[in-house]
Amino acid sequence: MTLAEMERQIAQVWAGGLGIGRPGPAGGFFELGGNPLHPAHIVSRTEELAGVSLSSRSVLESGNVHEMAAHVWRVRDAANDSASRVTAR
Repeated sequence: MTLAEMERQIAQVWAGGLGIGRPGPAGGFFELGGNPLHPAHIVSRTEELAGVSLSSRSVLESGNVHEMAAHVWRVRDAANDSASRVTAR
């Protein structure tokens, strides 16, 4: 999956979690109608999508779809890098 594909899929997760149409990559979480209860659903769906473990705080700190996708991308790459180092030993 490319970063652009991940961003599109995370936008769909945000749309479903916030009950809105597809948000743009720069639309802020709270500007889009997010509240403190929404991150749990968004994190759960994003974890399923990307196969990584995230905190609810990551949604709030990311602020928008683009930043969230970049964060998930980094977490996934770090997890893949760690796994490859373990299997190489």
